[in-house]
Amino acid sequence: MSLHLISIFCFAAITGCQSLSIGDVEKKILPAGRPDQPILMQYSATASIAKTITLQAINIEDSDQKMNISIARLPDGLVMSSENPLEPGNYYISATTKYLNESLAKDVTVVFHIQEASKGTFIIKKKATVLSVFPKK
Repeated sequence: MSLHLISIFCFAAITGCQSLSIGDVEKKILPAGRPDQPILMQYSATASIAKTITLQAINIEDSDQKMNISIARLPDGLVMSSENPLEPGNYYISATTKYLNESLAKDVTVVFHIQEASKGTFIIKKKATVLSVFPKK
């Protein structure tokens, strides 16, 4: 009986220490709204945050391309600044970058750079899956 309780407490301690859980990262093409606008590639995911963190950057592994980050608090959709700390809760995170022809077919890993007070800076890597593509002309 006591071994069973110890294993339950150990499991709770291990899983309860996560400050951030990121769901599946979805990748999609965002078509240009006007002829003079670029086509963009968007990577998005939902995140569940247990401890206050700061999302420092998002990038594609093995790429130096700059990404623009947008964060919305769920369920109310309040837009958050990526420069400010994110309090515990659920968030929708998206990052957009310039579309490159090879970026849709290529398997990519999205890297999240996180700052958390007790852990310092750490990264989380997630493979992106194709969500949707606009039709070819």
